[in-house]
Amino acid sequence: MFNNKNIDPLFSYTETKIRRLFERMFSYRLLLLERKVVLLTFKI
Repeated sequence: MFNNKNIDPLFSYTETKIRRLFERMFSYRLLLLERKVVLLTFKI
C-alpha cells in the first residue's frame, strides 16, 4: 500500500481517527457480549 515514509499529516490523522473509532466500536461490542454472557450465566 503506502510505502511512502512522509505521508501527509491529514491522512495519518484521518487514519488514526478511523482506527480509534473502530477500536471504540469493538470494545463496545465486547462489553455487550460480556453482559450477555453474565446474564446467561445468572439465568442458569
